[in-house]
Amino acid sequence: MSDPSDEAPPGPGGMPGGSAPGESPRRPDTASTSGTFVLYTDGEDSTHLSTITEAADALAAAPANPDAPPFLWIDMLRPTDAELAELAARFDLHPLAVEDAVEAHQRPKYERYGSTDFMVLRPAAPRPGRRPEHSLLNRFAEAPAVDSGPAEPRSSAALTTAHAAPRAPHTPEAAEADAAGLDRTAPEEAEITEVVIGELHIFLGTDFIIVVRHTPAFDIDAVRTVFEDDPRFLDHAQFSALYRIMDRVVDDYDPLLISLEDRADGLEEQLFGTGPIPSQQVYRLSRELIELERAVSPLSPLMSAVSTVLEQHTAPPDLARGLRDVADHVHSATERIERLRQLLREIFTVNSTLISERQNEDMRRMNELSITQNEHMKKISAWAGILFFPSLVAGVYGMNFQHMPELHWLMGYPFSLAIMVAGCAIFYVIFKRVDWL
Repeated sequence: MSDPSDEAPPGPGGMPGGSAPGESPRRPDTASTSGTFVLYTDGEDSTHLSTITEAADALAAAPANPDAPPFLWIDMLRPTDAELAELAARFDLHPLAVEDAVEAHQRPKYERYGSTDFMVLRPAAPRPGRRPEHSLLNRFAEAPAVDSGPAEPRSSAALTTAHAAPRAPHTPEAAEADAAGLDRTAPEEAEITEVVIGELHIFLGTDFIIVVRHTPAFDIDAVRTVFEDDPRFLDHAQFSALYRIMDRVVDDYDPLLISLEDRADGLEEQLFGTGPIPSQQVYRLSRELIELERAVSPLSPLMSAVSTVLEQHTAPPDLARGLRDVADHVHSATERIERLRQLLREIFTVNSTLISERQNEDMRRMNELSITQNEHMKKISAWAGILFFPSLVAGVYGMNFQHMPELHWLMGYPFSLAIMVAGCAIFYVIFKRVDWL
């Protein structure tokens, strides 16, 4: 392994070496240590190879069989630019498609470049280490594998069991969580099932499929195992492999949608149970839903394009039926995302309304308190004014001047008391009329 300070070799089409933003650094090696190369011949035999050159040479030397043509499956995790350049040279990949694989960060799409098709998919997974012990996603991950037996069309039984866990509806899972006494509305639960979106770049030829993964979370080995267990579509192996990958990607959206729906239900219950919730929780859930929507929404036109290609290649009816089933799941996921978006919009609106109502209630109480304080201040001021007048009279006659006629008058004392009482009575009447008393 070369020193990390060495400059990476230029990529295909003159692209500079190095990793895409947000990805781990690429190695400038020419021999991949993160690739899987499997050659299928005669429909049953498989040969595991070690390098791109060895795999390409083995495919070229494989004997032709009209009933089961040789087929090469290549899977590479974050390949180097040199490896992509070698793939492009050995399998005649279009430079624009290779450039997309180098740069990554592409939206899901399907393009045809001569005899090679190029597809971008965005698998989704929960962030590692963020799931609680008894979360819904753990129940999916820990569910026992389903033995489907002989492969049957999905329309009659299930075309494939690419998942290790079965599909489960939302309502029974939510009921199970409630029955188990799980607190689905706890604030810490809102931090757990963060959605992480990965990226797959798929090159599809008549006798090969090349999967370039920019995420290690997608279990490509399980998908390839399902492909190997169903030999019915050997004459269309490339489309069979593509179908298995697409089916797994779309099925992986289901447990995440269940988790998001469960969290949205928890926020709704908390909203109408204990009152307003922090707006950050609603916004965080909305952001995760948007990320998932960016992965799912472009799949509808993509599925239409793939179905058209299958019709042109006269694919077996069971394979076309399986692709239609995947399209149905895409449509279902799109509808669920739209319902969740509407629900979160309503939750945000109601939460804002409840917060405003609570603020208005606080303001009303503050106004009532202020009015009460004003009433008290008016009464205190009125009595202070009433008591001020006798203090004024007493102060005048307490100045002790020698020549004050009232001081030597026989009726002086009763007269001063009468003035005090009369003044207090007059002030009391005045304050009473202005409603200060």
